[in-house]
Amino acid sequence: MKNVNAITIIGSGALASFYAGYLSKQEKPGLAYHLTVYGTWKQQVDAIRSKGLSIIEPDGTSHLYRFEITDRVDEIPLSDIVMVLVKSYQTESKLPVIDRILKPHGICISLQNGLGNAEKIAARIGPSRTIIGITYQGVRTIRQGAIEHTGVGDTIIRTDPINATPVGFIAACLNSSHIKTELSPNIDSHVWMKVAINAAINPLTALLEISNGELLEDQRLIDLMKKIIIETMTVAREFMVEIDADSLFAHLIHVCRQTTRNHSSMLQDFERGVETEIDSINGAIKHLGASRGIDVPVNRFLIEEINRKYAGGFAKATFLDSIENKFLSTV
Repeated sequence: MKNVNAITIIGSGALASFYAGYLSKQEKPGLAYHLTVYGTWKQQVDAIRSKGLSIIEPDGTSHLYRFEITDRVDEIPLSDIVMVLVKSYQTESKLPVIDRILKPHGICISLQNGLGNAEKIAARIGPSRTIIGITYQGVRTIRQGAIEHTGVGDTIIRTDPINATPVGFIAACLNSSHIKTELSPNIDSHVWMKVAINAAINPLTALLEISNGELLEDQRLIDLMKKIIIETMTVAREFMVEIDADSLFAHLIHVCRQTTRNHSSMLQDFERGVETEIDSINGAIKHLGASRGIDVPVNRFLIEEINRKYAGGFAKATFLDSIENKFLSTV
């Protein structure tokens, strides 16, 4: 693919807005491109369109970014690269948009939480045009048109010989925009690592309404997160992914410290009163485990508790005692 110059980001939440803001900085010699953002959160789209996007950095500084953003599909140009940064449960509804705007030889990069997103996209546009990636950037919404960058993390994107040029181009654009990005031919391990970390951090922070860093203030939560890592890696091994659980647990602790002030996406979902990604994270681990005869009791318990919180029956005051009695009596 020659002369890559049209990039579209699908999504208007905190993470999509963060990527859009950073990529809007046109200070990249030899990397000229046209950026468009498409989102269906109308209030956010309107706020950014009228006043720009404000990003508060970890050091407290604030910067304003302006970029082209729309909530109308007919205003999106045909694109060489489409980056998908929507909630996992929104993926299917975005497939017609991706199919419509992606050029015949264009690529679509999923930087979403959970498992199964890239497979859904590939079923629509073809596996050779679908690229999976992950990101550890921590971002939260402060108000419409303003986000806080709460933790710096890597972005990792799959590369292969077929799409080496466009994938290399977007990686260069991201790195030039100060979003540290690396390419990996072995993305499955990174995806499972990210899912395991999300499975440990997201539901616990959402249930207890605490930041990532606060998870490290209670040994019971630390011990429970280790059990989640072990469960998830047991399932991953059934799918030919071998990751040392102790090393991954150490990485989880590092992520909590690096994003100490971050409110996980699942906690932000509860704060906004919208659906969470529990089904594509812990639910996917449960489903894949069941398909191989593996039970994941801690993941299953967290799914039940998240659903209970939605229904108004979650007992926050007794939650820590409950997990101690159920899972930690032998720790």
